[in-house]
Amino acid sequence: MLVVLDTSQSMLAEDAAPSRLGRAKAELVDLLGKLGGQRVGLVAFAGRAQVLCPLTPDLGFFRGVLDGVNTRSVARGGTRIGDGLRVALAAFGPGGGSRLILLITDGEDQDSYP
Repeated sequence: MLVVLDTSQSMLAEDAAPSRLGRAKAELVDLLGKLGGQRVGLVAFAGRAQVLCPLTPDLGFFRGVLDGVNTRSVARGGTRIGDGLRVALAAFGPGGGSRLILLITDGEDQDSYP
């Protein structure tokens, strides 16, 4: 599973405690306990997208990367959902097997044509 996480400034809104981003990270930590040996990776996106954690069975490593995610994790502001999805698809690489993308965002795309 690749998590595609919105790190735009709007994720700092406090309508979900402590913030949208903080809530998303807490929910992901809860989900990690239910994955049972599955590989997980992380793509952060705002105005651009970047793989922060490649697919790994090491959930401790994933959690460490996730803990450090903030609105400065990618260099450009915005909400380009399509870019996040395309980077995630490429991160799966060649080969078979199950592929799952979990998209977490609060916005609509601003022209990246998801």
